[in-house]
Amino acid sequence: MSEQTQRALRLDAILGETAQRVKQLWEYADAHEGATLADLERQAEQMSRGLLAAAVEGVVAERSASFIEDLCPRCGARTHYKGRQRRRQETLAGAVSWERGYYYCRHCGQGHYPLDEQLQIPTGQFAPGVQEEVSRLAAEMPFERAAETFTALKGVSISAREVARIAEARGTALGRQRSLQDELLLKSLQEPAPKESGAEGSRGVALDAAMAHFRDGWHEAKVGVVFRTHVEAGAQGKQVRAVGQHYVTYIGSMDEMGGKLYAEAIRRGYRAEQETVVCLADGAASNWEQFALHFTPRVEVLDWYHATEHLWAAGNGLYGEKSAEAKAWVEAREADLWAGNVAAVIQALQEAAHGTHGEAAQAEIHYFSHNQERMHYDQYRAKEYPVGSGVVESACKQLVTSRLCGAGMWWGQPGAQAILNLRAALLSHDWQDAWALTQPPPNLPKS
Repeated sequence: MSEQTQRALRLDAILGETAQRVKQLWEYADAHEGATLADLERQAEQMSRGLLAAAVEGVVAERSASFIEDLCPRCGARTHYKGRQRRRQETLAGAVSWERGYYYCRHCGQGHYPLDEQLQIPTGQFAPGVQEEVSRLAAEMPFERAAETFTALKGVSISAREVARIAEARGTALGRQRSLQDELLLKSLQEPAPKESGAEGSRGVALDAAMAHFRDGWHEAKVGVVFRTHVEAGAQGKQVRAVGQHYVTYIGSMDEMGGKLYAEAIRRGYRAEQETVVCLADGAASNWEQFALHFTPRVEVLDWYHATEHLWAAGNGLYGEKSAEAKAWVEAREADLWAGNVAAVIQALQEAAHGTHGEAAQAEIHYFSHNQERMHYDQYRAKEYPVGSGVVESACKQLVTSRLCGAGMWWGQPGAQAILNLRAALLSHDWQDAWALTQPPPNLPKS
């Protein structure tokens, strides 16, 4: 039977099935005169599921029939045909099954299915489209809820365990491919991305960390952000906010995290020694060490929120938690700090350290003295630099806390990292490019 004849028969079958389902919808409407539009929508959606599965199945069958493998994709030796085997997967169009040839290479002792590799068909019960959809949901919500949501929306039943398995495998593959890209970028073996067209404002990077519950206790998930600034005029003057955020997350050493942040900046158009980067962080020394290692020239800015937190720690210790005296003392110090007069803040702390409960002020003197050169807030505002790390504070909450710190959650390091990889891509609006990196690499012949 010719390919055209087979297609015509499949088309007739699909049209016949379509007509039958339309009749069923009309019959439903006749039998339920009080049905609302929402009722009709749900009924139509259920009746339409799987309608085009036969068409997908036919295309796969055609590809399978025309595909002949002579050489092993791994070693280049001649392969031996061993017959055809049936395969079935759940796709977004419905259940699809087909037969494909199996070939064996005696030289390298490996067998493979050329059609599976050509169509990038993954192992397991679920097709690539299903795997992408459940991985996206798993990046946004707990596995149980992702499974329930997918089943409700698509009519394809899947367990929470299977969602976790798929998402963690894909997220791990994404992390592995990103690391390979990072190595090439850092070794200058690959041209960096062109500078963004129409980019405005300053380029900024920020570092912070959030805690997640692992099997052996609480661990840090480090978070980095690469962004640009945008200045808006408001009732209270100019407001500098972050735009175009791209996120990096890593559960491991700060040295490795610094390299990943630097690689992400290069990926987004950063040119070392050609532009000044605004580096935002709290007072942790490891953050500044990484900025110094990777970004020159740079402006180091101690996050305003963290600085004021330290003022409140001193004020509450001196005058009592949230007391009127503490509020007045902190507001005066904030005014000095906002004006860039860090010396006045340090002097006030030194004077308070000699009074009652002075140990609270004494504890903060080193913090402000050590970070004095990162607190020129008047100069930063004049140059329209960001002074608050709300961008990374928000990233920590969105990336880590919201997804990894739900009630009763505890993680293994590989699974947590995999989900963070997917979530970072999703929140960076980089899903399609990132998802392409999760695909299994093609088997190429050895040269």
